[in-house]
Amino acid sequence: MPGSSKRLPWWKGLTSGERVFTLISVLFVAGAIGWLAHGPGHVLGTVLFAIAFVVGLVGLLLIPSYTRRVVLESACPCCGAVARRTFDKQDTRFPVPCGSCVAYLRNNGHAVVEASLDDVHSAGASRAR
Repeated sequence: MPGSSKRLPWWKGLTSGERVFTLISVLFVAGAIGWLAHGPGHVLGTVLFAIAFVVGLVGLLLIPSYTRRVVLESACPCCGAVARRTFDKQDTRFPVPCGSCVAYLRNNGHAVVEASLDDVHSAGASRAR
């Protein structure tokens, strides 16, 4: 039905790369803690696991930014194409392209609406700065 949207959990909006990086981050942190708790034997191994811990920690620190996303599965108000679209809740200045037509879209929390041309042009100008 046009105009209706289904809000999905935040993890449904992750790209495959973000999913892999999150999983690897958890494994890096767990592996590094296990290595250091077991008693490091080699200096090189300790350095590599320390680097893995830092990389893993960065990945884990990104998870809260993923949870702030709004993921909606809905039809485009212009062309009717149904798609899963991810909107960043923190930055509402930049509309998301439809992907099937020339429309740019915004979310109002639970529905997808078309962004006005003024919104699209002002967002482009602010990104260019």
